[in-house]
Amino acid sequence: TGNWTEFKSEIREYWDKDMVVTKLACKLSSSPVYCAVVSKMQRSQGQNMRYFAGKPTSEIGDLRDSDTIITDMYDVDGGVFAVTASGTGWDKQSIEVRAKWETAIDLIKRYWDKDYSLTSLCYFQGYWVIAMSK
Repeated sequence: TGNWTEFKSEIREYWDKDMVVTKLACKLSSSPVYCAVVSKMQRSQGQNMRYFAGKPTSEIGDLRDSDTIITDMYDVDGGVFAVTASGTGWDKQSIEVRAKWETAIDLIKRYWDKDYSLTSLCYFQGYWVIAMSK
């Protein structure tokens, strides 16, 4: 869809059908395109979404708890759109923000050495926002 409000409504319709968002993407231009990859899951896993206006901060990390993690993020309309899920089997997550790609990739490799997975990555207003989960 090309309308942000309609896109959010479509996501909620998928959730009502016990589907989960596994990937988000957008093309921002004079004719924007928003899309989501959704999957039918074997068991219900609660998902939610939240929009953060402005520069990424630790506020994004406040979405997670012992059972809820951020599964995807992307840059849209001057902010970061984040999708969370519960029941993923991951119980640890770190959200990191880096200005340079070189430092971002070094950070990702250090987390890989600790058996973390790269859960999500987005580029937002000059910053790499990284979600690593275990």
